[in-house]
Amino acid sequence: MTVHEKINLTVKDLMSCRGDFTPPKLREMTSKLEQYIESCGAKKVGMPITATYASNKALETTDVQIFIPIDKEIATFQDFVFMSELHVENCLMTKHKGNPQLVPVAYEAMITKAKNLGYKIKKPAYNVIIVEPSPTNMSDFEMDIYLPLDI
Repeated sequence: MTVHEKINLTVKDLMSCRGDFTPPKLREMTSKLEQYIESCGAKKVGMPITATYASNKALETTDVQIFIPIDKEIATFQDFVFMSELHVENCLMTKHKGNPQLVPVAYEAMITKAKNLGYKIKKPAYNVIIVEPSPTNMSDFEMDIYLPLDI
């Protein structure tokens, strides 16, 4: 696995929503956000991006922000917020291909590299879905992981 240094993540025109979600609630909220985007006459122009801030193992929830790239600006509504740009600098970045349950291995490699380089990790990490896994073949899954650093 190759871990690249000093990579920036920049995406323009996104709708966003943040909350403490269980995995089923995260899927539900992502679906609601996509429905809102469509109801406003906008179109998705990329796969979802998530930012993971913290997890609560006792409640089995994760503090996650969902970002969906869209083709035009639309109104903010309740928990759904329009962002003109997401820009994160000085990240370690790696590609994860294969079973999503093995993503922690990629994170460990990135954390180890950050420590070896003497960098402090900033929260959150950003996950950019490239290919969703199919229900019958998890090996199709592909995701870019960005880990911001305090350089």
